[in-house]
Amino acid sequence: MVISAFGYSASIAIAHHLTTRLPVFEIALGRNVFGIFFMLPWLARVGFSGMRTSHFRMHMVRGLFSAANVWFLFGALAYAPVADVSSITFLMPIAASILAVIFFGEKTSGFHWFAVLIGFVGVMIVIRPGFAWI
Repeated sequence: MVISAFGYSASIAIAHHLTTRLPVFEIALGRNVFGIFFMLPWLARVGFSGMRTSHFRMHMVRGLFSAANVWFLFGALAYAPVADVSSITFLMPIAASILAVIFFGEKTSGFHWFAVLIGFVGVMIVIRPGFAWI
């Protein structure tokens, strides 16, 4: 988990640095090509049968959303500080829990909504600490 968090942070820092010199699409493509090299040992061991699925369309939709996520993330890094972009990404689980209630009828409790509110306030504090209006 720590290695994953470090890798994600390094990826964001590198992307932020590269956005001053390269287009966002090229940076995202480079990230994915780099990621393929980490998948090659697994693919060599299990073969292409490890990628077989009975839900191909859903995997395609997930892949498109994942690609859009990377492009938007790296695009945001071109315009905003790394700390702000990282803080905003912490809103993803909060948004997912709210959308799960709206679209999937997920059952929640008062504790769940309290946790969502506390998480949202925490992200807002990190993005704009204090009460100053700028």
